Amino acid sequence: GGGASMERDDSPMVEMFTLFPHESAAVMQRGIEFGIVCSSLLVLHCLVLVLWVPPSEGDDCWDGALRGLCVVRILLAAPRPYFWVRTRRLFVQARSQPTPQMVTRRLLDIYAHPFGLERC
Repeated sequence: GGGASMERDDSPMVEMFTLFPHESAAVMQRGIEFGIVCSSLLVLHCLVLVLWVPPSEGDDCWDGALRGLCVVRILLAAPRPYFWVRTRRLFVQARSQPTPQMVTRRLLDIYAHPFGLERC
């Protein structure tokens, strides 16, 4: 019970949020934005492969399998923009808090309550 919360209280993230609240919020926000760009490019690449690259000649099972995996990646990426926008908004709100202590409190709340489906 209490051991998990104590472990989280002593984590490097908690220390970083406490010592450098505004900087931490900025880095976390930029990390989300960078992840959005990278993931979007990978999904776009899969979309291009599925929609515009014709299958190879012959009976190549690997071609079909890779095309299928691209389709799966595209489908699994569909809910991600919702979580990206929500998470980015939380960090923007944290950055706009008037005091460093309030920024820290918001960051710790975000860290303590991550979105479950986002991790998939």
